[in-house]
Amino acid sequence: MKLKMLIIGLSLFSSFAYSHVKPVFSVNEDPVCSIFEQSYNGQLAQGKTPSFQTNYIPIHKGGKSKLFTPDETSDIRVKFLKPIIHDDITWFEWQPLTGVQHKLSGYGSASRLTAVSSIKPAPNKSFVLQINTIGWRGPFYGVWIIEDSELKTIVQNMESIDQDVPVGIEASSAVFMLPDAELDLISTPRNIFQFNGGFYTVDKDGAYKLDNGELKTVCKLGYSFPLKSPQIQALENAGNATLMTEGITHIPGYYGTMGSSFIKVENGFKDAIEKPWLTLVDEDGMCFNNDHIHNCGFNISIENMLKDFASQDPWSYREVQVIRQHMQATEYDLSNFYIKNLKISPLIAQGMAKQAVYSFLGKTVRINNATSSYRKKLKNIGREIDLYTLDYYKSSIATNWFGKTELMWAAHFNDYDAIQRLLKKDDKTNPNFPHQALFSVTSSNDEYASVQYLNRSALTYAAENATLPVIQALIKAGSDINIKDSKGNDLDYYLAKNTLVNKSIKEIAAMPAIEIKPSFNCKLASSAQEKVICAKKGLAVYDKQMSQLYKAVRTNIKDSNIKALQRIWLKDLRRSCSVLDPYTLSPCMKSHYRTRIKYLSNLLMLTNQWGQNI
Repeated sequence: MKLKMLIIGLSLFSSFAYSHVKPVFSVNEDPVCSIFEQSYNGQLAQGKTPSFQTNYIPIHKGGKSKLFTPDETSDIRVKFLKPIIHDDITWFEWQPLTGVQHKLSGYGSASRLTAVSSIKPAPNKSFVLQINTIGWRGPFYGVWIIEDSELKTIVQNMESIDQDVPVGIEASSAVFMLPDAELDLISTPRNIFQFNGGFYTVDKDGAYKLDNGELKTVCKLGYSFPLKSPQIQALENAGNATLMTEGITHIPGYYGTMGSSFIKVENGFKDAIEKPWLTLVDEDGMCFNNDHIHNCGFNISIENMLKDFASQDPWSYREVQVIRQHMQATEYDLSNFYIKNLKISPLIAQGMAKQAVYSFLGKTVRINNATSSYRKKLKNIGREIDLYTLDYYKSSIATNWFGKTELMWAAHFNDYDAIQRLLKKDDKTNPNFPHQALFSVTSSNDEYASVQYLNRSALTYAAENATLPVIQALIKAGSDINIKDSKGNDLDYYLAKNTLVNKSIKEIAAMPAIEIKPSFNCKLASSAQEKVICAKKGLAVYDKQMSQLYKAVRTNIKDSNIKALQRIWLKDLRRSCSVLDPYTLSPCMKSHYRTRIKYLSNLLMLTNQWGQNI
């Protein structure tokens, strides 16, 4: 006897061996929802990520493309996989249209096909499936409803049987049913089934009814909890801005789009918020593995990609450390959200939040496209080492492939101590031409988006990234305040990007020197960390910069967790930079400060994205 359902007995969402959260519907308006629910739960109970893809089942097998003439189509049926099997559901099969040619690729999928359904929407109308390939793009799938008489006339009027059937162009009665742009089904095979006299389609989010020429959502999975988290948005921005580009590291082929055009990852935490039951962790909150899901290996791959990215240059190292702080903050926000709204234990909530973060990062580092030799290299990645070595007195950084000098690095990282040391070093090297390093500019013939703005000096980098003491030091040393980059942008263009400087370059040049002091009274300094901040002007600059950013974030970003996260960072700073000699204490603190400053700057940039007082 045919089973009522392929997977049965789970309709109440009562027991899940692999999920700590029960699925819920936000829309449940049709009897078909109970059938969808049972199938969805059955997949969850097997430890699978539910999928309702109705993939095309190839007709033609063989290595070559094949044309089917009108006489060869009578015995062909176009079929798709059936993600739900139920007595009351009848999936469409499609008969290739007679009178025209149909082309199947060497892989068996259609590259040009027009077919009519075995089930009719009305006595005088038909469902029409079209699969077309445009050049190398596709295949693209579409489903129409059209009057039979018009379809017949269109075929009769075709000039050639080997052209695409212009269903949507020449048929006034044609109604485009699938794909629906709102459901993002373009170029995705989406078959239709009949249930209780109505016509439906499904995907991993729910079921949809074809109703009077429209696709109506009748079942939709997901919680409707509101969560507007600055921490999540900042991580998404940082991941997209850093990992989705080829960066300045000159390592094409390994990161982001792997040489393809930029594709921004939007709503990267949508499932983690709306469908948290899909974020699977073990009973101890650790990563989850079974025959279908391999999160532990996936997470290790992401970690290795981050470590390798960090090993490329000082900018890459700092960006990865910033991303790690955004990861920590997002995990903190998301786990608290889970605890409050889902009533689950902190251990499970923290594990789910961590896995959600790795799942997002997996969308920004396209490890699936990495070569086998590169995958082998990733397995041998060691610990991350800060490549910005100018915190140490005798250290230097070699000029990189597009002419970025160590003075530019120091200006980029707002390093007052390194600026002063490098200017003195330059004078000793070139006594007849003092401060020559000020006039070095970036240049390259490579077509990388990250280095399209060339002819940038140390002062250009400082204008965009540094604070007034560093900018003033470079101007005082003789930097050209009229320099323009390769696109014709002057220094005021870069100052407009600077979060904490609200003056023009001429105003800064005319100002008296800014007194350098930290955010606290040095007379009250008691800890080793506070004392070294007071002793090192570069650290005092960092401390003041971070204090200003933190206050601005507290004022403009409405997030109750920001204060707690800052305390966590301070605790980590004291732990990481405690048992150190005076020579290594300052570099340790400066590295931590640089990361935190960029993290806070990223948060403050959300005011431009979401508006003030978000």
